[in-house]
Amino acid sequence: MVADEAIPVGFEMGGDPDKLRISYRSRGTGCMIVFLVVCVSSVTAGLSFFALRDWQQFQAFIFAEWWTPLAFAAGLSAAVYFTFFILWLLFGSTEFIVSRENLIVRKKLLGFRRELQIPSELIKYFEQVKDGGEGEDTFPSWGLNVCARSQIPLLARQPIEKSDWLGRILSQFYSVEFRPCEKRT
Repeated sequence: MVADEAIPVGFEMGGDPDKLRISYRSRGTGCMIVFLVVCVSSVTAGLSFFALRDWQQFQAFIFAEWWTPLAFAAGLSAAVYFTFFILWLLFGSTEFIVSRENLIVRKKLLGFRRELQIPSELIKYFEQVKDGGEGEDTFPSWGLNVCARSQIPLLARQPIEKSDWLGRILSQFYSVEFRPCEKRT
């Protein structure tokens, strides 16, 4: 393993050489959280104020054209999505149980849990991807995918050192290639 390398903030690692337990809680995304909270809460508060102030005018606005209910539903869906994304960044955790038989990825959020098992014989390589900071996205971030039957995301929207570290640990454990992203900034 990469014993001489410091474990990045947010990760905890334990276990023995045949079975590792790596847990992760998102850190280092404070600016993105503040930005999303301000955006979601201001849009939600504005629409709520408009609806509560004059319900008939709000309904007339929403149903003014055939497409406005669709746009409103899309905006509401985006607000719900980003609310869950904020909750994930604040309270979610990911646990990797790394064994010779398989890689288990457990994601937990406020009592909900999802688990994915990837048999070790299917793991081909680990690949770091740039998933933010391009175009209009001002938050540079990277993720880590495992290539098995398909590309499976393990980490997303995190500083580069986190996917660098986890990618090297997992690739060494499974004796497969780690492909760092060519875009490092």
